[in-house]
Amino acid sequence: MTTPALLEKTPRTTAVNPVNSKNAQYLSETLPEPGDGDSKNSGAAVTSGDHSLASIYRFKGSYNILIPIRFKDRVRWLLKLPTNGCHQQDEDSAKALTSEALTTNFICHNPSVPAIRIYSFDSIPNNPVNCPNILMEKLGGKSLYYDWYHKSPAAQDRFREQALANIAKAMVQLCTFTFSSTGALQLDDDGRIKVGPCRKVDHFAAHDRLRLGQEATTRFSQQGPFSNPRDYFLTSLNREDPSILPHQQQGHRKLLRLCID
Repeated sequence: MTTPALLEKTPRTTAVNPVNSKNAQYLSETLPEPGDGDSKNSGAAVTSGDHSLASIYRFKGSYNILIPIRFKDRVRWLLKLPTNGCHQQDEDSAKALTSEALTTNFICHNPSVPAIRIYSFDSIPNNPVNCPNILMEKLGGKSLYYDWYHKSPAAQDRFREQALANIAKAMVQLCTFTFSSTGALQLDDDGRIKVGPCRKVDHFAAHDRLRLGQEATTRFSQQGPFSNPRDYFLTSLNREDPSILPHQQQGHRKLLRLCID
C-alpha cells in the first residue's frame, strides 16, 4: 500500500466495476486530476510522479478504515477501505461503493456545494491494495465529535450553534439535487444517471441473530427505489416481526405507523 508504484498509478486510474463498465467511462471523463483548481493540493508530488511520503496512519469508523496519506510537499490524500475488507464484498457491496463514488462526483460538479474530490475507486478486491477502496481528497479539520463535547460550556454552545447552522446550509444546498424517486445513483447501459436500489444497514437482521444467540455481525439489505416517502419509511418497519418485540416497543411501532400514514 505504501509503495511508490501504487501511489503513482492510483490517482490516474479508475477501476472498472464488474456490474457496469459505463461507470469507469463516466468517471474517467469527469474525475479531476489531483491538484486541479486547488493550490494546496498541487505540486510536483502529484503531477510529476515524485511520491515522497511523509507519513501514513489510520483510524477506524463504524463501517470504514480511513488511511490519511501525507506527502512531503503537503499534498494530502485519504484512502477509504471497508472494515470487513474483502470478506463480505459481494455484488451489492460493489454497487454501493460505486454509487458512493458516482454520487460524490455528481455533487462535486455543482460549484456551490462543497464536496470532496475522488481521484479513483475500485469496487472489487483485485487491485494492488487487495481490498475495495476509494482514494479521495483529504480535507483539513477535526472531528465534529471532539469539539462537540470538549469545550467550555460557553464555547461549546457557540460551536454547536455554528456547526448546526453549517449543516443546515449544506442540506439546503443539497436540495438542488432532486429526482423523481429515492435510492442510490447508478449509471444505466447508455451511461446516463438513474436512481436504483440503495444499500441499508439491516438492524433487524442483526437483532434476530442476537436473539438466537449468534454473533451480531453487520448485515445489509437492498431497498428501493421508492416513489414516495411513505414507502421509504414503511419498508424498514415491514421487515420487523412485531410479535417478538416487548409490548412497549410494539406500541412505539404502532405510533410510528400512525405518524407515517
